[in-house]
Amino acid sequence: MPKLKRGVFLEIKLKNNDVFRGSFFGEENGNLILKLENGYNVGFEKKNIRKIKTIKKIRAVKKRPSGKKIKAPDFRVLLLLTGGTIASKVEYETGAVRPGLSKEEILELIPEIGNIANIDVQEVSDILSENIDGKTWRKIGNSVFKALKNKKYDAVVVGHGTDVMHYTGSLLSFMIDGINKPIIFTGSQRSSDRPSSDSRINLISSILFAREKIPGVFICMHGSVEDKTNVVINAVNARKMHTSRRDAFKSLNQKEIAIVSYKERIVEIKNRELISFLREKFSNEKLRLNNFEERVFLLRFFPNMDENVFNFLKKKKGAVLEGSGLGHVSDKVIGKIKSLARKTPTYMTSQCLYGRTNLNVYQTGRKLQEIGVLGLEDMLPETALMKLMVGLKKFRKKIELDNYMTTNQRGEISRTSKVV
Repeated sequence: MPKLKRGVFLEIKLKNNDVFRGSFFGEENGNLILKLENGYNVGFEKKNIRKIKTIKKIRAVKKRPSGKKIKAPDFRVLLLLTGGTIASKVEYETGAVRPGLSKEEILELIPEIGNIANIDVQEVSDILSENIDGKTWRKIGNSVFKALKNKKYDAVVVGHGTDVMHYTGSLLSFMIDGINKPIIFTGSQRSSDRPSSDSRINLISSILFAREKIPGVFICMHGSVEDKTNVVINAVNARKMHTSRRDAFKSLNQKEIAIVSYKERIVEIKNRELISFLREKFSNEKLRLNNFEERVFLLRFFPNMDENVFNFLKKKKGAVLEGSGLGHVSDKVIGKIKSLARKTPTYMTSQCLYGRTNLNVYQTGRKLQEIGVLGLEDMLPETALMKLMVGLKKFRKKIELDNYMTTNQRGEISRTSKVV
């Protein structure tokens, strides 16, 4: 059997005449590991192999509809790794997932990204996303901001744990003014060293979308459970809707930004209206990195809630409430909310996934307005919290903060709510 170089493109014919094509990934316990074109790793016992053929000419990258061929030197991307499943591996002794896949290993696992961009890799942190804190958010924000100022880079792709990716994406959307390049968050539902990992397709699709040079902060993940397309979502409209499915992320109350067909190298723009809004918004802002206030709280209302829980919120600088339906709470807690809203900016969102708050319809809503609580229309609760964190540092006057919170800044408030 010939000596094989890692990364070479092979055709393996088995003794039962089955034929497989892919990149040679290495040898493990006497088995040849091949990364197939669909992204899966498959092992072949040497005794079952009839013939191995080296294909010298690597499959060329397909042309875009414009007819322009993608050339790696034309486009430079900074890949920021923050940890999470996309930078994790399975601890086979226990079956648990632990952070630990190095940046070099990621590039070895997904060599195809070199065909569509020149990549620099920087490790910002090495944590699972549920452990993220203000210090880490600032490190990510600083790294992204430096890349936006650096003429060397055309885009930034952030590898991030999926559990709280939409929090970080939303925070950066408001944290950075005058965004002049694409910032794409991506991750994986399965660790990069597993055969079923979705990290390869997600990273490739993120870079393909980045080449469109649309400024803003976006999330790029699988569009379905199949390995065919990825969906690109404006970060402030994104929410993780499933614990483990590849297509866990959905765009709520806004149409998705784009669909990426990674095999065909095609990006189909789906929401030109929102893209135009973002371009105009960013063009009227100066590139700037904002600070944020960490002493905020997101509280979900539930029936029979103990009103004394609101006493805790008085220690915070701002609060976002998740009311029922149009933005309601029980009469029982109105008094405590009134006391809170006197000194603490307090805003109302809805627990519903679709639609918008409206505090004018029922008596409860009107009571909330009278005591100074403002509804945030169809803004997602997590997005509202991140926006409030930035707003509290940008504006000293309550009237200025209220105007900022209730005005569409990044597409977080839609003109009309999506009907599903």
